[in-house]
Amino acid sequence: MDGERRIYRRNRKTLILLFLLLSISFLQAQESGSDDSLTGSIGALDSMESWLLYERGLHLYSTKEYGEALNHFNKLIERHGVYPEAEYWIGRVFEQEGEHILAEKQYLKALEAVRVLHIPEEKYDILYRLAELYKNRGDFDSYNQILNSIILDELEINQLALANESPAINTLKRDGIDRTILLFRHTFTFSIDAFNQLGIYYYKNGDYKAATSKLIYPLLSLFSISIDYLRDLDPRFTFPEDYDELVENHSDYVFDTLEEIIKVRNKDFSFSRSLESLSVTDKLEQLQEAEEWLPEPPDYYLSGASCCLALFYGEPSLRDLMDDYEIFRTLYYLAASLFAEGYSETALGIWEIVSMNGNAGMWQLRSEQQISNPSVESGEMIY
Repeated sequence: MDGERRIYRRNRKTLILLFLLLSISFLQAQESGSDDSLTGSIGALDSMESWLLYERGLHLYSTKEYGEALNHFNKLIERHGVYPEAEYWIGRVFEQEGEHILAEKQYLKALEAVRVLHIPEEKYDILYRLAELYKNRGDFDSYNQILNSIILDELEINQLALANESPAINTLKRDGIDRTILLFRHTFTFSIDAFNQLGIYYYKNGDYKAATSKLIYPLLSLFSISIDYLRDLDPRFTFPEDYDELVENHSDYVFDTLEEIIKVRNKDFSFSRSLESLSVTDKLEQLQEAEEWLPEPPDYYLSGASCCLALFYGEPSLRDLMDDYEIFRTLYYLAASLFAEGYSETALGIWEIVSMNGNAGMWQLRSEQQISNPSVESGEMIY
């Protein structure tokens, strides 16, 4: 999910809180002096404004009061005739109760009426839920079809990215991740999860070329959005084109990383630093002296991509974006698909980036295992 949708969801949570407070006051006023009979409850729903009816239905769903939530959503459909949001949430109620066939019918009903959604982008929430239902049911043809429809919707409004797909993939395979990020920048929004899910699905099913073609898009999108964000903070920021530029413009990252690498071999090693700024002194001289402790590629790997990932993680908004993209999982499987296609050097380089990042969690460990003993995985799908 992109940054704009996250902002919308945060604002929506605030609105829901306000709606719930109003809802409680409204119901107390409506039910004051009366019993809790069914007639009284129906009367309260009949007189409740639609927006309040909907928000209260969402709250009842979130508190697992599914029967009451269903009453609220059904009342909206009875009142308006067509109300796709209510159809969708009725589907969610059915899914929670294990009625997957009924849930599917509700999601399809909601999709038939997407033209009147209050927020058009919520169409993709419905599609993703339907895809998840198909996946859980083992209907992978439908799962595949739904996710590809989401991707096609976004590619239709991003024709340049589609035209650049083959050049970007060829550059990645031939020249590696840094060159690819340097040359190709494309931003995607609602389709990111579809790209990621299908990339892993294709990899697990042995279609490695298709996996690579899907997983490259989240990579390019994350770096495009994040680099633009950092440039807004500092117009001088550029993606480091080569190792020399990396040392010149991001020396703190370079020397901190080298120190960690060398300490694996020599625990007592450390660069000489200024007592005031803690920055490394006599950089070029110390860099030359440190080379004797550095292993050969691919065990020793520094890149613009690894540097930027560290910088992104230092910005709370970009850290949230990385979590939304599940970028370390994406990178792991992108490397895995490239390795399976026969591009082992590029794959090892990407696994090195993940293995060097302490924020990568399980994907750091799995990347380390692949570096030590690279192989093509098989078995159940892992998300």
